Amino acid sequence: MWCVQAIQPQNDQGGPEHPGSNWSYGEWLEAKARNGATWVTENPEYILIGAASGAVVVAPGLIATPLLNTAGFTSAGVKAGSLAAGIQSGIGNVVAGSWFATAQSAAMGGYGGPILTGIVQMAGCSMSGAYTGWAWICKDRSGKDMGEQSGQGMGEPGDKGALN
Repeated sequence: MWCVQAIQPQNDQGGPEHPGSNWSYGEWLEAKARNGATWVTENPEYILIGAASGAVVVAPGLIATPLLNTAGFTSAGVKAGSLAAGIQSGIGNVVAGSWFATAQSAAMGGYGGPILTGIVQMAGCSMSGAYTGWAWICKDRSGKDMGEQSGQGMGEPGDKGALN
């Protein structure tokens, strides 16, 4: 119970921090959950970007392997007639440790795999961070609570407004 008391906002009277109200912790928590649910339904792009970024970070092979195969880097070597074959013909002798050798190594399950995995994960984090930063720059600067931005304040206990 000490952990619930530690996170529950309190006012001078010891009740939940809502001026002029006497909310129970359950009502306060329910109001916050409903405001959060309202925000999620009104802002699905945040959820989609977060889910896509999370998937890229957790399972980078879902992105890296198809990209390598599409470019022509396969587990059997460079695919004839592919983009990778065209690049290799322009390079000539491929130097060990070059980006081309690393990409081919990743496709073959060698030392390039963890390198490419890290690059894809970094891209996923960057995508999420860039979108979050852009959203923060463009957000409503009025200082309103999420529920207030959507026109749904928390109301009072027993109100049928935001709680229902």
